[in-house]
Amino acid sequence: MRGTTRNLSAVVCAWLMGWGAQAATSQQTAPVSWPAIAVWGVSGHALGTIRLAQPTVNGVVRYSLIGSFVPADGKLLPELAATLWPGAVPKCLHFNWIQVVIDPGNPPPPVDAAGRMLGTPYLDPPAGGYRGDRKPADSLPWYLDETPFVAGKSANINIHNPNVTLANGLRWFAQPYSATLPDAMHYDTVLVLVNDCAAQYEPLGGFHWTASFPVQGSPFFTITPFGPQEWFAHGSLIAEFAKSSRIKQKARLWTIRPPAKP
Repeated sequence: MRGTTRNLSAVVCAWLMGWGAQAATSQQTAPVSWPAIAVWGVSGHALGTIRLAQPTVNGVVRYSLIGSFVPADGKLLPELAATLWPGAVPKCLHFNWIQVVIDPGNPPPPVDAAGRMLGTPYLDPPAGGYRGDRKPADSLPWYLDETPFVAGKSANINIHNPNVTLANGLRWFAQPYSATLPDAMHYDTVLVLVNDCAAQYEPLGGFHWTASFPVQGSPFFTITPFGPQEWFAHGSLIAEFAKSSRIKQKARLWTIRPPAKP
């Protein structure tokens, strides 16, 4: 049994609210933090940074990753969105994440809420979530749910959760698990700017990451930054994204924002 849960535990929620708790190495040996990942605009200016860490709560290291995108120069998320997508209706713009499973690790393959076996690559979570999820995901292609948030009833990884979306930052959380050793799971996670009114999105940059579960020793993470150009190069991922998100909500096919005319 293995997969990724997006439901925050009480201790992780507490860590999110503080966002200053001590981070630990992925092998749980000494307090460190991963280098910040710079997110760059097409004109070469910095848009902000993505910070990633493993939380420790009361001295106990949690095998999970928590991240946050923070705009540069003290900008608020709505300000940055308006700058990146001039002319768009402000209420239509917001940030989210796309997460793609490149390799889910040892068989059997995961199954979505409708009972369909998932072939790689696939969106994490699939529409409706995974079979057996305590709180199902919505049917939008983004990693953070966008349904109305009700504390205690909705998945905590929700864009309307005040501990996830702040005026000056957007958070991310993942907690892979496996009961089959050794095992390794590979993911791509990318920050996106979404225009709801146009049914378009723009990838801004993100990171490849691997969750490794050795036979001996503690599980650990490996993280590598990547830019939006790498996302555009993943034709198969984009095709899978379009297929998976043809959706189920307002029958819209989400597409990548076309480049600006010269």
